[in-house]
Amino acid sequence: MCGALCALSSLAAESYELAPVSEARVREALASDPAAGTKGAEIRTANKILGQWEKMGKVPGKVLLEETFADASWRKSWIPKGKTEWIDDGRGGKCQRIHPVRGMNSLVELKLEKRVAIDTTHPIGVLFEVRTPERYKPPYCRIDFFDRDGKQRGCYQFRSVTDVTQPQLFQRNAHLVQNIPGGTVSMTVMFPVGSLNEKRVEKVGDLANVRIVDLADAVALVFGPEFTGRVEQIADQMP
Repeated sequence: MCGALCALSSLAAESYELAPVSEARVREALASDPAAGTKGAEIRTANKILGQWEKMGKVPGKVLLEETFADASWRKSWIPKGKTEWIDDGRGGKCQRIHPVRGMNSLVELKLEKRVAIDTTHPIGVLFEVRTPERYKPPYCRIDFFDRDGKQRGCYQFRSVTDVTQPQLFQRNAHLVQNIPGGTVSMTVMFPVGSLNEKRVEKVGDLANVRIVDLADAVALVFGPEFTGRVEQIADQMP
């Protein structure tokens, strides 16, 4: 019995023992990576770059739109609908407080005449901060796409996230724009909260620091010959 157990123990040890790998074998494996330089790899890289905003508050890429709501000039570019408040955010800045109302979605929306021109061959990111003082669902985001004539080509929306342990604190969100319709040359964003009805409870949500960024140059740093380090090192390239 002991002999059988010892044999099994020896076999298990041999099965899990790490075999040495030569540098040449590593280089061969890296060179054969089918994802390198492909669109899928660029998308994964863009998502990792957006993580620099979520983790450290660094804004990557070329900024196409920036709105901090710091002063009343935000009214030139944004339309509040329903019940909203422009308030101190408790951090020395300002934010939009969006209240749910019955029968409609309260929201803050970028004006159509302020549409942001985008290159649809580039990865585009949407950055913003949200919190829920009453510990409920934060404002979500909707993206609308437009052609050269200003006609809507499509839209979609996605939920934002907060820290489940501290939803009353601002959480940085980053989203890589997806499913851009053909013919698109510009986009807008809006941030609604759900409407009130008999079956659904909605609570107030706050919005701050909205940006739209073009990540093409940042992604090129990863795939270009002048940059051979890890994706996380892009943070050192940012101003």
